[in-house]
Amino acid sequence: MSSVLRTLIRPLRPRLVKPGKEAPPGSQRLKPSQKFKRGCKVLESKREGVWEYTFRHTSQFHEDDLNTQEKINQRKTHRVYYFCGGGFQSPPSSEHWLFLTKLTKDLAKQGQEAKKRHREVEITVVSHPLAPASPAAETLPILRRWLTSALDDANRKGETVTLAGDSSGGNIALSLGVWAVQHYTPPPPTTTTTISTASPLVSVLVICPAVDLHNINPGIAEADKHDPVLTVGLTSQVAQAWTGNVSSKHTKTAPRRLVDLEDPDVSPLLNEDVVFEKVKDQGVSVHGVVGTHDVLAPDALELMRKCERLGVKGKWLVWEGQMHCFPLAGVGGIIGLREGKEGRRWVEEVLREDA
Repeated sequence: MSSVLRTLIRPLRPRLVKPGKEAPPGSQRLKPSQKFKRGCKVLESKREGVWEYTFRHTSQFHEDDLNTQEKINQRKTHRVYYFCGGGFQSPPSSEHWLFLTKLTKDLAKQGQEAKKRHREVEITVVSHPLAPASPAAETLPILRRWLTSALDDANRKGETVTLAGDSSGGNIALSLGVWAVQHYTPPPPTTTTTISTASPLVSVLVICPAVDLHNINPGIAEADKHDPVLTVGLTSQVAQAWTGNVSSKHTKTAPRRLVDLEDPDVSPLLNEDVVFEKVKDQGVSVHGVVGTHDVLAPDALELMRKCERLGVKGKWLVWEGQMHCFPLAGVGGIIGLREGKEGRRWVEEVLREDA
């Protein structure tokens, strides 16, 4: 089924992933369709000017009805902040909402004994500002303030945190994770609360991520021959938009702050070894999913090797011949791919273990 689907969609590339209508500056308020939330509720919130959407299985609401508010507040939670791919320019797609709804439902199925051993996993979509109106130079400072608040909140509540994302969202998750390892300091404890002195960030999970915006890896040309979704040309255009080299109709008169493609803030693979060693020393795991028929795969594999070489913990699923973001193709009824479903289950197991 996977090979048939790839054959069918390859002539459509890259139109399948071409950015749509340009978004205005700042975090966009999202409107997930009801059909993507069956069995789940999506709670909307806003932190540091950034919209968040937290998935909760309906069974959790039933449990809340049966428990006191005190018990609810004491519930141990592992929070997954998810950044959806879209070339840094598009909001979450229907595939994202379906994928995350399915993840939420499956993660809620763990038995009572498992719940005693593990924290409950909750997934929160982060509506990050979109290029070209909000390129990296404007967006990353906003997200760093957001992340500092999110980690402080997790620290106060005794939660643990994973930053996750696919494609361009994987780039943002990894960039923020590396930044947090270098710059985040938990708030000091107060007389009324006991706060851990350790960062609540325990892992970063990336699905088919863009980790080096150069597009100069020798393996990319070969991957481009087989990739049914992305092209080298498209990923190069995406890189230009994210680094501020594409004009925006919303900010025509504003000066553009450019970011070099070699800057580790936008190409996190290029962080020096000492940075990855700090990731290791702080005990933050870096997990990844890679399909080799993906123009982003050669650099993602370099990230995996760098983590292994420098002792950064993490689990990696490398699937020969799979397309870009194949775990997201494991939902959607008839076209749900077996390989995609297996990829999604792998992600579930990694999140359970981190919890």
